[in-house]
Amino acid sequence: MTGAERLKIAYILLVYAALLPGKLAYLLAFASPFAHLQSLLLLASLGLARYSRPLQYALIKHRIRRKYLMRVVPIVIISSLIFFYFIGAVVRKASGYMALYGGLSDVFMILFLLLLAWQVTVDRFRMGVALSPLVVGAYFLGDDRVNMIAFTLTMYLLLIEGRISHPLVLLLLVYFSVKSIPFVYNILAHGNGFDGFLF
Repeated sequence: MTGAERLKIAYILLVYAALLPGKLAYLLAFASPFAHLQSLLLLASLGLARYSRPLQYALIKHRIRRKYLMRVVPIVIISSLIFFYFIGAVVRKASGYMALYGGLSDVFMILFLLLLAWQVTVDRFRMGVALSPLVVGAYFLGDDRVNMIAFTLTMYLLLIEGRISHPLVLLLLVYFSVKSIPFVYNILAHGNGFDGFLF
């Protein structure tokens, strides 16, 4: 399978992880990097979003509550094992992307998305913490794939907040809907979305 197919499988696992309760959700989430490494970035951001409140408490009070420490430690251990299992592929892919992409120009779209999300979200700290690894990722790896992760994460957080019907969010969704028209047309006309691209 190509990277695109493996990425779809990773996203399917993450969607089921978001919908299902308990330990099965964690199992599916941690299985997603085995389909595509890109989901590691999304999982890191989701982890920061999930524990943004205790993180904010730790930054203000300079101490961590024991109950959260007991939850975070196993996740960190499992995440570290997954990362070290993929360390060779991670370094190889990161080096390739860093040679071709990256820089300040690649963080513009994520920063724009963050500013938009801050106008809509009810929890600015969580949104900022969740998107911060992706800003760093875009700077070093380029915005090609990272922008898609940032958009997915932002929509998910706004969805669980019940803010998806905000006019700014709807405007963003209309923009992407219109932008997808030539891509779909090229699939029908040329067999893939990139040949003879209209825009």
